[in-house]
Amino acid sequence: MHFEGCWVTFPPPKTGIQQRAWLPPVALKAIAAGMPFQTTAKLVGYEFSKMSTDLTFYALRHRTETIGGKAKDQVAMDHIMGHVSPGMSSVYSEEIDDSR
Repeated sequence: MHFEGCWVTFPPPKTGIQQRAWLPPVALKAIAAGMPFQTTAKLVGYEFSKMSTDLTFYALRHRTETIGGKAKDQVAMDHIMGHVSPGMSSVYSEEIDDSR
């Protein structure tokens, strides 16, 4: 996991596909306070489990994809979610601009 300002880059253990996302400062503060945890995903999941029994880390991912899809920039959404699109465009695309 690598932090650069409010940006976090993280290759999840499940896929190893690099993910990059902007986090609000309050989220970074909470993560910094919980860094003894091995991964951000475990920390986020743990914090959500304290708030609600029906809100899991994967429920958060489902909501992120659903709401993010309304922005009509599926390439950026796939990048945030760590999804690889089939086809050559994912091979040739080297980066996603942070403004997206």
